[in-house]
Amino acid sequence: VYVAIECEQAAERVARLTRRDREVADDRVSIDIDTSRDRRSAFHFQVSAAGVQSDGLRYEDTELSSEWDEIWEAEVAHTATGWTAEIRIPFRILRLRGDVDTWGFQVRRWTGKTGEIDEWAYAPLDAGGEVSRYGELGPFEGLRPRGNIALVPFALTRFVRTDASVPSAYG
Repeated sequence: VYVAIECEQAAERVARLTRRDREVADDRVSIDIDTSRDRRSAFHFQVSAAGVQSDGLRYEDTELSSEWDEIWEAEVAHTATGWTAEIRIPFRILRLRGDVDTWGFQVRRWTGKTGEIDEWAYAPLDAGGEVSRYGELGPFEGLRPRGNIALVPFALTRFVRTDASVPSAYG
């Protein structure tokens, strides 16, 4: 799934670097996708104007857990009128179901300087629910579940250097 978002803004852009999955008061966009169309759960993907990614799972309609981490890509670019974000989400992480051809979908944009929030599928602040208020995207034809395996290379190493001229309990 590819999503591109253009963020035009007159306010000064706020783009802070931080660790993945850490939310700060900066400019950012997010997309949420309810591929099971149960109106209770969704996948959450967010990228800041600095390119910091955050992801998670929405459950019970209103809750968000950032414990879930997956491999997806996002790129941001600064423009004369604001900034843009491009997000690429592999189908394998969306847990597609063969009997669902329409997804719940939400796009949000936060402007850090003004605190403004824009939503694709509007929901009043005093209204209950989250995932149940998403708009619809689809219908999709020919999308079928596939095997879900990802091999991610990982290496860990340690290097210790000691100076023989400095006394140490470690030798």
